[in-house]
Amino acid sequence: GADLPKKAMRDVNMARRLLEIGQFDESVKFAQKALLIYPVAEAYTVMGKSYAKLGNCADAEQAFAQALKLDPKDADAVAGKGSCK
Repeated sequence: GADLPKKAMRDVNMARRLLEIGQFDESVKFAQKALLIYPVAEAYTVMGKSYAKLGNCADAEQAFAQALKLDPKDADAVAGKGSCK
């Protein structure tokens, strides 16, 4: 129901915290967990940032693209797109 986006955002917030402390693999796992609950742009954005930090540019680009499909105004996804070289 209506609570699914909220539940997904809990995992997104955990993914963000893990990203901040350098736990990039764990961050990706929580972002993926969030996406299993509900497709929120923020999950793809955090996943993209984590993949970029891991040097996995192909997956980072794909994640940022998915985020922008869901939310074309996602500033972090716009900034991330093309940042991983």
